[in-house]
Amino acid sequence: MKIAQKRPHKESWFAFSFPEQLTSQIHVFLHMFMLSLVDILFELSLLIQKKVNALRELRRLLSKSEYPPVETALLEAAWCVTNIAAGKPEETRA
Repeated sequence: MKIAQKRPHKESWFAFSFPEQLTSQIHVFLHMFMLSLVDILFELSLLIQKKVNALRELRRLLSKSEYPPVETALLEAAWCVTNIAAGKPEETRA
């Protein structure tokens, strides 16, 4: 009959540990990565807001013209501008 052995303490069964300098570098990298991610998301939200503002301004200008377009034309124009704003430069060249 085999006697069950006690599981070794957590630190003793983990044979590999990172050197302190490498651990510090990993923490710095993760911190920089998170800051970069936050910056990217912030810039993306600014770009989206700029597009929304541009579309609102276009809509305002179209509705204030002396001869305002009919609703159908206004809807089609807004649809086109929305598609252009959402597309890639390669797609909008066509």
